[in-house]
Amino acid sequence: MRHIRLIVLLAFSVVLVGCIQEEVKARGQGKFWDVELTFILAKDYEEESGSLLYKGNEDVSNFSYEITYPPELGRGSSGTRNEIDPGTKYFLLGKSSSNRGSNKEVMQNAIKKMKVEIRWETVGGDSYEEIITIDR
Repeated sequence: MRHIRLIVLLAFSVVLVGCIQEEVKARGQGKFWDVELTFILAKDYEEESGSLLYKGNEDVSNFSYEITYPPELGRGSSGTRNEIDPGTKYFLLGKSSSNRGSNKEVMQNAIKKMKVEIRWETVGGDSYEEIITIDR
Protein backbone atom coordinates (compact mmCIF):
# COMPACT_ATOMS: atom_id res chain seq x y z
CA MET A 1 0.00 0.00 0.00
CA ARG A 2 2.84 2.34 0.82
CA HIS A 3 4.46 1.75 -2.56
CA ILE A 4 1.23 2.57 -4.36
CA ARG A 5 0.96 5.91 -2.56
CA LEU A 6 4.56 6.72 -3.43
CA ILE A 7 4.04 5.82 -7.10
CA VAL A 8 0.86 7.93 -7.28
CA LEU A 9 2.63 10.86 -5.61
CA LEU A 10 5.58 10.64 -7.99
CA ALA A 11 3.31 10.40 -11.04
CA PHE A 12 1.32 13.43 -9.87
CA SER A 13 4.56 15.40 -9.33
CA VAL A 14 5.76 14.63 -12.86
CA VAL A 15 2.45 15.77 -14.35
CA LEU A 16 2.42 18.92 -12.23
CA VAL A 17 5.98 19.90 -13.18
CA GLY A 18 5.12 19.43 -16.87
CA CYS A 19 2.23 21.87 -16.54
CA ILE A 20 4.12 24.72 -14.87
CA GLN A 21 3.79 27.93 -16.86
CA GLU A 22 5.42 31.31 -16.49
CA GLU A 23 4.01 34.59 -17.75
CA VAL A 24 6.13 37.43 -19.08
CA LYS A 25 4.64 40.82 -20.02
CA ALA A 26 6.36 43.32 -22.29
CA ARG A 27 5.43 46.88 -23.23
CA GLY A 28 6.50 49.57 -25.63
CA GLN A 29 5.34 53.10 -26.37
CA GLY A 30 5.46 55.19 -29.49
CA LYS A 31 4.05 58.55 -30.49
CA PHE A 32 0.86 57.03 -31.94
CA TRP A 33 0.70 53.50 -30.48
CA ASP A 34 1.21 51.62 -27.22
CA VAL A 35 2.01 47.90 -27.40
CA GLU A 36 1.52 45.24 -24.75
CA LEU A 37 2.61 41.64 -25.30
CA THR A 38 2.05 38.64 -23.04
CA PHE A 39 4.04 35.43 -23.30
CA ILE A 40 2.96 32.19 -21.63
CA LEU A 41 6.02 29.96 -21.30
CA ALA A 42 6.17 26.27 -20.52
CA LYS A 43 8.81 23.60 -20.92
CA ASP A 44 7.65 22.60 -24.40
CA TYR A 45 5.17 25.32 -25.36
CA GLU A 46 5.01 29.10 -25.90
CA GLU A 47 2.02 31.32 -26.51
CA GLU A 48 2.02 35.00 -27.45
CA SER A 49 -0.88 37.42 -27.31
CA GLY A 50 -1.08 41.17 -27.13
CA SER A 51 -2.85 44.43 -27.73
CA LEU A 52 -2.35 47.76 -29.45
CA LEU A 53 -3.70 51.10 -28.26
CA TYR A 54 -3.96 53.87 -30.85
CA LYS A 55 -3.28 57.34 -29.41
CA GLY A 56 -3.81 59.42 -32.57
CA ASN A 57 -6.69 61.81 -33.22
CA GLU A 58 -7.77 60.61 -36.68
CA ASP A 59 -9.72 57.34 -36.92
CA VAL A 60 -7.82 54.35 -38.30
CA SER A 61 -9.34 52.64 -41.35
CA ASN A 62 -6.86 49.71 -41.44
CA PHE A 63 -3.49 48.65 -40.07
CA SER A 64 -0.91 45.91 -40.18
CA TYR A 65 1.73 44.99 -37.65
CA GLU A 66 4.85 42.87 -37.54
CA ILE A 67 6.58 41.76 -34.35
CA THR A 68 10.27 41.11 -34.98
CA TYR A 69 12.05 38.73 -32.63
CA PRO A 70 15.81 38.48 -32.17
CA PRO A 71 17.58 35.82 -34.28
CA GLU A 72 18.06 33.46 -31.34
CA LEU A 73 14.29 32.98 -31.13
CA GLY A 74 14.04 32.62 -34.89
CA ARG A 75 10.46 33.72 -35.36
CA GLY A 76 8.07 36.63 -35.34
CA SER A 77 4.42 37.30 -35.90
CA SER A 78 2.27 39.62 -37.94
CA GLY A 79 -1.31 40.50 -38.69
CA THR A 80 -3.67 42.85 -40.50
CA ARG A 81 -6.91 44.49 -39.49
CA ASN A 82 -9.31 45.95 -42.06
CA GLU A 83 -12.79 47.46 -41.80
CA ILE A 84 -12.33 49.09 -38.41
CA ASP A 85 -15.31 50.72 -36.73
CA PRO A 86 -14.97 54.51 -36.37
CA GLY A 87 -13.63 55.56 -32.98
CA THR A 88 -11.98 52.21 -32.21
CA LYS A 89 -8.69 52.75 -30.37
CA TYR A 90 -7.98 49.39 -28.69
CA PHE A 91 -7.12 46.27 -30.69
CA LEU A 92 -6.43 42.72 -29.55
CA LEU A 93 -3.76 40.91 -31.52
CA GLY A 94 -4.21 37.32 -32.56
CA LYS A 95 -2.63 34.58 -30.49
CA SER A 96 0.29 32.64 -31.82
CA SER A 97 1.88 29.58 -30.34
CA SER A 98 4.74 27.21 -30.94
CA ASN A 99 5.85 23.90 -29.56
CA ARG A 100 9.26 25.39 -28.84
CA GLY A 101 9.54 25.91 -25.11
CA SER A 102 11.39 28.74 -23.43
CA ASN A 103 11.98 30.07 -19.97
CA LYS A 104 11.47 33.42 -18.31
CA GLU A 105 15.13 34.45 -18.34
CA VAL A 106 15.59 33.69 -22.05
CA MET A 107 12.40 35.58 -22.94
CA GLN A 108 13.25 38.60 -20.76
CA ASN A 109 16.60 38.92 -22.54
CA ALA A 110 14.97 38.49 -25.96
CA ILE A 111 12.31 41.13 -25.24
CA LYS A 112 15.02 43.80 -25.10
CA LYS A 113 15.70 43.10 -28.79
CA MET A 114 12.08 43.01 -30.03
CA LYS A 115 10.48 45.61 -32.25
CA VAL A 116 6.91 46.12 -33.41
CA GLU A 117 6.34 47.81 -36.75
CA ILE A 118 2.86 49.23 -37.34
CA ARG A 119 1.59 50.59 -40.66
CA TRP A 120 -1.81 52.22 -40.79
CA GLU A 121 -4.09 54.34 -42.86
CA THR A 122 -6.53 56.89 -41.49
CA VAL A 123 -10.07 57.39 -42.73
CA GLY A 124 -8.77 60.57 -44.37
CA GLY A 125 -6.45 58.46 -46.54
CA ASP A 126 -3.12 59.36 -44.90
CA SER A 127 -0.60 56.53 -44.43
CA TYR A 128 1.78 56.24 -41.49
CA GLU A 129 4.38 53.90 -40.07
CA GLU A 130 5.79 53.62 -36.56
CA ILE A 131 8.44 51.28 -35.16
CA ILE A 132 8.23 50.65 -31.43
CA THR A 133 11.03 49.14 -29.38
CA ILE A 134 9.81 46.91 -26.58
CA ASP A 135 11.26 48.26 -23.35
CA ARG A 136 9.44 46.09 -20.79
